[in-house]
Amino acid sequence: MKAKLKVSWNFNRTEIEEGTEVTIIKGMEADADGVLNAPYGMCYLCELDGVMSYVPAIYLIITDWDNTDWEQRRYEIAKEAMLHMIDPKMLTQKYGLMAVNAVEFADSLISELKKTKKQ
Repeated sequence: MKAKLKVSWNFNRTEIEEGTEVTIIKGMEADADGVLNAPYGMCYLCELDGVMSYVPAIYLIITDWDNTDWEQRRYEIAKEAMLHMIDPKMLTQKYGLMAVNAVEFADSLISELKKTKKQ
């Protein structure tokens, strides 16, 4: 995601001016471990010219939501779906078939997510 700073921010010992655009590396669509909770609220890991810094969400205006790594999301969804398909007591399905079903589920879910996002 891309965002602009609402206020000046000390980006790894360098003062960055209000309005500067940064890339959110870990944020809304990312895993919770990439979001830091600090005394001034939730922060996102941002990048500017190869330098990383946590910036409070309240100091950012999201300008572009579209940098989702859909291939990574596909893997994560399929992996989670396959884990829930496995029943140790009743392994009647072949693992290959379970894998195909998990990937089809992931593709279907991603397709729906992309439709919702465009509306």
